[in-house]
Parts: sequence; C-alpha cells; structure tokens
Amino acid sequence: MCRVYPTITGARELHRLPKALLKDRALTRHRPVVVDLLWHPLEPAGTGNRQRVLKLAQYCQGFQLRHIGPGPAPSQNVGLHYTEVRPARIMLPRLGFNPGIFGYFPPLAARRLVQAALLSKPDLIHTEGLWAAGAAYEAARRAGVPLVIAVNNIEHRVLGQRGKGVAAALVARLEKRFYRRADLLIVASKPDAAQLRKFLSPSCPIVAIVPNGVEPPHEPVASALLPHPNVLFLGKTDYPPNAEAIDLFLAEWLPAAMARGLDVKGVVVGGPGEARQTGAISFTGYVDSIWPYLAAADVCVAPLRAGSGTRLKILSYLAAGSPVIATRMAVEGLGMEHGKHYLEANTALAFAEALERIRNDTELTKDLVSQGKRLVRSYEWPPIAREWSRILLELASPANP
Repeated sequence: MCRVYPTITGARELHRLPKALLKDRALTRHRPVVVDLLWHPLEPAGTGNRQRVLKLAQYCQGFQLRHIGPGPAPSQNVGLHYTEVRPARIMLPRLGFNPGIFGYFPPLAARRLVQAALLSKPDLIHTEGLWAAGAAYEAARRAGVPLVIAVNNIEHRVLGQRGKGVAAALVARLEKRFYRRADLLIVASKPDAAQLRKFLSPSCPIVAIVPNGVEPPHEPVASALLPHPNVLFLGKTDYPPNAEAIDLFLAEWLPAAMARGLDVKGVVVGGPGEARQTGAISFTGYVDSIWPYLAAADVCVAPLRAGSGTRLKILSYLAAGSPVIATRMAVEGLGMEHGKHYLEANTALAFAEALERIRNDTELTKDLVSQGKRLVRSYEWPPIAREWSRILLELASPANP
C-alpha cells in the first residue's frame, strides 16, 4: 500500500513505507507523542534554526510535541514542553566548525538523551539535523518507533563550499551513516532534496520538503535608530558562513560601493557580542526583535558563498519590505528571480552596480519590494506547520494494516 507525501510547494511523490513501521501500530485513543531531540539551546529564541523549531511547535496540530535538548526552555514560550539534558563538553580543534556540536555523541551524554526520550513514551522520534542523530536512532530503536531527521543543512556541502575538505569528508561519512537509518528525512527546499537523494543513493530514505517560513509583526513597528543610507545584514555572527559573509561585506563589497562614489553605511544585526563599530560596519549585537531594524533598513544584503537549507534571513528581508541584494547561493530554493524579487550580486563590483540601480531607480525598488512581499506570502508558518504535522502523523499514527 503506497502513501502520498505532498510537499508544501504542491509537488507530489509516492513512497512505499516499510511494512515494519505499520506492524502492531494501531491508532490509539490518545494523541500521539512526538519527541524532538535538539543539539542546540533554544535561547536566544529569535536566531537561526531556533525560529523554525519554535514556530513549528507553536502551530503543530494533532500530537503532543516534547522537546529535549541543552539549555533552558525559552522564556517567551511558556507552554513549550521541554526537558533539559546536558551535552558533553568536547575539547577538539575547530576543524572548520565548533566541536561543541558533538556534545551528544559521547556514550554518557547520548544515554542521558535516550533515557529522557524514552520517559515520554514516544510514538515518533524527530531530531534536528545530524548532531543528535545517533542518540535519536538509539531512542527510536529501543522504543520501536519511526525516526525522522530534519536535515536543516547538508553539512558536508556547506563545509566543502567553505574549502574545509577534511572536515567535509568526516561529516559526509557521519551523514551517510545516520541519515540512511532514518524512516523519513525532511528538507527545506527542492535543491536540498535532490542533492540529498543523490548523495545517499541507492539507500536514501523517504524525503519530504517542508520549507522555512516567516511571521512578521501583525502591527507596524517603530523603526530602530540606524545611520542612513544603510545596507543591512541579518544573521548570527559566529555561524561560520555568516562570519565569512560579514568579512566579505566589510573587506570587498562596501569598499567597492564607496569607490563608485556611493555613500553607504553597513549594519550587522545579530549576536553574540556587544554593540560596536568595526571599520565601516555597525554591529548591534543580539536584539530582542529584528523587525525594528529591518523597518529601518534601506537595502538588505546576503553576500553568502556557502549555505544550505534555511534562508530565514531572506524571508525576513522580503517580509519587511526591503529591497534585497544577494548571491545566487543565498536565495537558492526560494523561487526568487533576479530583477524581479531581488538583484543578484556574486562579486563586489556586481554589488556596487546593484546598489547604484536601487538608489537611482525608484520604480525598480518599488517593484522588487512588491514582488518580494507577494512571494513571501507562500512562506507563512501556520500552513507550513500544518503540513509538517500531517507528515509526522502519517508515521506516528498509521492505520491498522
């Protein structure tokens, strides 16, 4: 018997579920329990993949969702069912990424995570990416329930794009080992789905597409006090692809614009770190809400040369009504067209030319903003979370065979 897994973008794929998942898993009278294992804390709540975790939790339907991970539950989500489990401290060279992400790989830390998951009597184990996948697999095996892994980034691909060949090879082996054990993989875009299927072939599990979303404030917000005319970058500053993009922004893109005679002031919104001025860029540090800063932005940029999965900053730019200049990599998988939704710039010279076009062509700027807002309406969190919920319920509560 085949089951249908429609993606949020409308494409449909037929996949045959393993018969072992259907055996002895009749519908019960209680709502199924989905346990989500995290490798990262949920504070600060407004940054990175934390947004995805919390929005899916806010709008999920049909099951009890319980999160287990490091750090306290986010203060602004009082209703979240959360259990804190401390990871191990990993003292290794950085190898192109923070070794602390391996915190649930050591046996003792993994055992604590598994035990916490089993106490919830789960009907399905879900985990956020690679770094808790080993413990998630063991919890799913011991509970006799399906395993779902949200592949928020294809990590070896990002490392390869950054020139970290040794680390990329190491992580690729881990991804093949754990992702092939899953019953379902969830990715954020069609390009990621295609790349993952090719990478894991011929033993690739079911792959479903559930994109990221955005939820701007329902009421207008007061603009933050920023220098004008500004160019704004949004992102967690210690995430390596963002850090490298900021360096490129400071060292090449801004000087190219200034050499063209453009008055421009750079602003980076995101933490960690305190507010400071570095060269031509003002850093705000962590902010409670990104929306006052986006409301004050004249142009938003994403000079990313490495990335996969999320694209949350781009969705936020569009929702805020800002014209966007970005590399092709930064908008991959969002269905954005150069000249219609954003201006593409893969070099410093292209950035300077794009910025000059936006400054001098008010009609172009209005069209970019209008088309961007129209596009981003298809990335609202409630329908995305409903689709995510439906997909998980297909596995957590299969009907009697």
